[in-house]
Amino acid sequence: MLKHYKRRSLKAKLAFWSAAAMVVVVIAVTSFTLWMLRSDMTRNAADVQTTLSDSIARELDARVADRRQALQQAASVIDPELIARPDLLREHFASRPVVLGLFDTLIVIDREGRITFDTPEFAGRVGRSVADRAYFKEVMATGRLVVSEPLAGRATAEPNIVFAAPIRTASGETVGALGGILYLTRPNFLTELSNVKVGKTGYVSVIVKGETPMIMMHGHRDRVMTPVPPPDRSPLVYRALAGEEGTFEGVNSVGLEALFSFRLLKNVPWLLTTAYPLAEAREQLRDSERQVIALGLGLMVLAGIGIWVLVERLLAPIDHLRAAMVQSLDRSEPVVVDLRDETREVYEVVQAYNTLMAHTHEARAAVQHSEQRLRTIADNLPVLISYVDADERMQFANETYRAWSDVDPVAAIGRRIRDVVSPELYEQRREALRTALSGQRVEFDLVSTTRGTRRHLHTVYVPDVREDGRVDGLYALSTDVTALKEVEAKLNEQARVDPLTGLPNRRAFDERLQSSVARHRRTRQRLALLFLDVDHFKEINDSRGHGTGDEVLCEFARRLLTCVRQTDTVARLAGDEFVIVLEGLKDVEEAVAIAEKIGLLMRLPFHVGDEIRRVTTSIGVAYVDDPRIQAVDIMAKADGALYRAKRNGRNTFAVTTF
Repeated sequence: MLKHYKRRSLKAKLAFWSAAAMVVVVIAVTSFTLWMLRSDMTRNAADVQTTLSDSIARELDARVADRRQALQQAASVIDPELIARPDLLREHFASRPVVLGLFDTLIVIDREGRITFDTPEFAGRVGRSVADRAYFKEVMATGRLVVSEPLAGRATAEPNIVFAAPIRTASGETVGALGGILYLTRPNFLTELSNVKVGKTGYVSVIVKGETPMIMMHGHRDRVMTPVPPPDRSPLVYRALAGEEGTFEGVNSVGLEALFSFRLLKNVPWLLTTAYPLAEAREQLRDSERQVIALGLGLMVLAGIGIWVLVERLLAPIDHLRAAMVQSLDRSEPVVVDLRDETREVYEVVQAYNTLMAHTHEARAAVQHSEQRLRTIADNLPVLISYVDADERMQFANETYRAWSDVDPVAAIGRRIRDVVSPELYEQRREALRTALSGQRVEFDLVSTTRGTRRHLHTVYVPDVREDGRVDGLYALSTDVTALKEVEAKLNEQARVDPLTGLPNRRAFDERLQSSVARHRRTRQRLALLFLDVDHFKEINDSRGHGTGDEVLCEFARRLLTCVRQTDTVARLAGDEFVIVLEGLKDVEEAVAIAEKIGLLMRLPFHVGDEIRRVTTSIGVAYVDDPRIQAVDIMAKADGALYRAKRNGRNTFAVTTF
């Protein structure tokens, strides 16, 4: 074989060894690129998971803190005398819908550990003792709010946790506790965590610290209320419980190889865990690996062709020398051939080409790695990210566009925004686009409905301004804030409705009265305010209890609604005080007629439970025909008229005009 090799030409030998060297280099570069790609994948996945874990931990801490604060405030305003009065407690909590909405169940516990009140009611819970529960003992001993470990309810048998706040006397003595229960099997902010997916099959879990750490919430519901496996099977979990937070690669107790992120909460001794299976990350990596390998093979083929051509050119001076030597055989004098310049030019060209190709390859590889990292991060963020140039053409869009809309992020590149989105969506954004392309940062909210899904999007446009002040385009970031908007709307609605009668409450009434006064000034149409209360209502409560009083108020409200128009406002201020706003009146007689109608209707018997009661009302009427009047003045006049009606013996009305 060596003899055969020696017979080969210099051109073949040079081509062979050059090709062999290039193959080694290409294999080495390709292997290094694949290694870098795998490293970047793991690092990017860890960064994304760390960001997700931090976000979930902050949200979970905030929700826990809200419930702790709300429960402490609710407990601080409970009169200790009410602990043994469930009827008064029910009336007390009826006017506090916020704290009721934060927990699945509220309970009141007396000094001996006996449950005296619960809402919503559950048969058999009131009267049970929780004196042996650790959370009750700690509350009574320390006088501080306590969050229990996961436990099984004795009345419901459902797994739950209890927030318990002390009820104190004026002197500071703890005489009972107010408990807020969150069930681990019912829809609430804790069970929502079990539905959160990290990637496609990853999960979120919450572990309660203690002598025996307990899984409180898990993406696999069969693991809820189970102890954490021992340290030899869950070493990462126990390191995190000891205070070592962060994101680590490892295998859990059931053999899942994943990236695990651990965050300790600030307000409770809980450990938040997120798991992202490495199999999913590797699945995303395979396509990139195939592209890199194909590129390496292509480079080897191109390198072989290039080396052959290059060797042909490099050896051309030798052919010239050989020809000159042949010519010299027929001449007496040798042919002088000067090859120095040609050889130097070939050498310089080869050196320049090699240097240029090396630099070009390094720059291209660096750009590709950077673009791949940025694309991976952008495609995995739950936000819309795009870049729009000065002609309103999309030059970049992340993969979230495909999930949230009908926009294909690849097909959208190079197209104008007006051609990518619907005309309605473009009109919503047009003014903001022009403002951003003029060099100003813009933030706005809008509602988008795509594929039957309605989203509230908070959008930020950041102009891409060059050093000379020219705007090349803008960066767009849209975040889905639908859940936040729904919570705000629900809270806003609940804050304006009286929970007993379903009528507008004091807050809603104040807003509507201001609007009515504004319309009165604008249209000069007359209005009237009727201020009513139930005569001798305290006697009804004292003699028949608050339950009977509540039934009277509900029937009273229902009859009021039958006496007015749909355009009029009927509201309950507090207790037995009601108000009615009448608009578009021709004269005071219309208001008087309605007051008389109400008085007659209220004199009809009230069927309350198994008995018939006689109920009357006193009414103060303030008739307004003065555009200078203020809402507070109208209230004062109606209130004064009401008390005149009371002084006149009740069961009547009095009128004030101005």
